[in-house]
Amino acid sequence: MRPRVRARQLKLLKEAARVLRSGKLDAAAAIIGAAAAAAPRASYEAATCHGYLALIEALRGQLSRAADLAAAEIFPHGDNLAGQFSPAAAVALAYVHLERNERRPGNRDGEPASFAAQVIPAG
Repeated sequence: MRPRVRARQLKLLKEAARVLRSGKLDAAAAIIGAAAAAAPRASYEAATCHGYLALIEALRGQLSRAADLAAAEIFPHGDNLAGQFSPAAAVALAYVHLERNERRPGNRDGEPASFAAQVIPAG
């Protein structure tokens, strides 16, 4: 990614974080959308933006949309993102499971398994 584009994207994400902390979900989503548009397709930067958009959807109560966005960034298709994921998408998906009172796969006996350990690649 060109340094100028990356600097613009980082500036947008920093602004979006400030706006998100103030509770303005729509404004934060618009800013993150602009950052996503500036990111190359199938890049870690794009995955990060989409992960934050998934988190915003979860906070809005749009759980199905949040789960779809998050799953696409946690379990990316294609070789160029192998082993990479968006931490924000992992948080969004965990939030969806919590709100739906769903058990995670592999958590049969009710043990307090860490969702992050299931979605974050080791290493």
